[in-house]
Amino acid sequence: MTTQKGAQRRQRRRISGEIEDRIAVLAQREPRWSAGQIYEQLLLEYDENKLKTPPPSKRTVERIVKEWRGVDLTGPWNLYTAAPEDVPLVLPVLAAVINWTQGAITSLTNGEARIIANIRSVAPDFGLVDSFLWARLYRRRIENNEPTDDFDAYLSYAPWRNAERHGAYQRAVMLGWVRPVPRAFIVNDDGEVTTS
Repeated sequence: MTTQKGAQRRQRRRISGEIEDRIAVLAQREPRWSAGQIYEQLLLEYDENKLKTPPPSKRTVERIVKEWRGVDLTGPWNLYTAAPEDVPLVLPVLAAVINWTQGAITSLTNGEARIIANIRSVAPDFGLVDSFLWARLYRRRIENNEPTDDFDAYLSYAPWRNAERHGAYQRAVMLGWVRPVPRAFIVNDDGEVTTS
């Protein structure tokens, strides 16, 4: 007997990783957009040859957006309850997120802030918006009992730092030692999602 969750996982596998990652980024970057608006944006990007595969149905986009915008029960992050060592790691990310979303997101949750602080403590040169996006995906994966090894490996290799580290990471991916991170979660200094 197939469970509903198992059927959803199988269905999700049929969706291009590129598309699911793009939906996730749009759901975070444009929190005021409805799933229908995100679906229309995907159609536009496909028509403009920015996406290699066509988007899934509108209903599937709605489901993915709903998953990404799920409730974080850890509560809102604030200076009063924050660990003092986390504050200088988290505040620059919050400012970057406010700018990146043009004020649509103006706060973080305790769960997001904790993961951001962990990321930035080992990788202070990691992108600010990347830290936010990764914290959201990391939290979602933990809640769904999904692996985070691809993100952990990426942070371990730190391929953004120099060509040697980048080559070592690419080699590890090519040899199957580590899974590659979703491309949609690499954001350049201008706040644009990169494809490399």
